[in-house]
Amino acid sequence: MEPHVERRIRAQRSEALRRLADKAEREGVTIYVTRDGEHLATSRRNPTQLHRVDRYGCDCAGFSYWQRCGHHSLLLSQMGLILDENAVDCPACQGKGWGEPWRVPGTDAYAVRCRACEGKGWTPVAVIVAEGQRRPATVVAAA
Repeated sequence: MEPHVERRIRAQRSEALRRLADKAEREGVTIYVTRDGEHLATSRRNPTQLHRVDRYGCDCAGFSYWQRCGHHSLLLSQMGLILDENAVDCPACQGKGWGEPWRVPGTDAYAVRCRACEGKGWTPVAVIVAEGQRRPATVVAAA
């Protein structure tokens, strides 16, 4: 697949997740963390029900059907895992989220997650828009 197509698909997915997260927040969904580090989300429809949610999914019917839901999107948003619209592919890993294998300190394991972007594959940027123009004039990678 072409890189510009992949970038557009990622951006559209991020926009959808961000909209779901905003809607969930407006509707009062709250994420709780247990002592074990497990995440639980309140239900919009049933105030006595909690949904088990993690960065990979949610146990609600919406996620089972659509593979996305407000609970999951809100958690991703709170964890900072939704791609920013003002982002570019990470120059260190070219947007893949991984790089050269490196040894995890104190273990025999090796990890390949990109250190520069922490495996996200993207880097936030500052967009400078020329006065009176609608399109960005210059894109500068944020430090």
